[in-house]
Amino acid sequence: MNNKKYEVELLNAAEGRYLLFGGTLECHHEFFIDLEENNEGRWQQHFTEQEIKSIDERYWQFAVPLEDGE
Repeated sequence: MNNKKYEVELLNAAEGRYLLFGGTLECHHEFFIDLEENNEGRWQQHFTEQEIKSIDERYWQFAVPLEDGE
């Protein structure tokens, strides 16, 4: 099973990167898109391929692999 992590980067604009975020780290059922700088560590932003595809298969085309250690 592949546990490689990805970010779903939907837009990289002058004001910053818009990413897919999940519910609080304890609760993974709420998803939204916001600027990366608004995260403050409360929301999940790193997902496995399976997690991304289970949210919506269309997000997979925007998945950006994380470097090891991120």
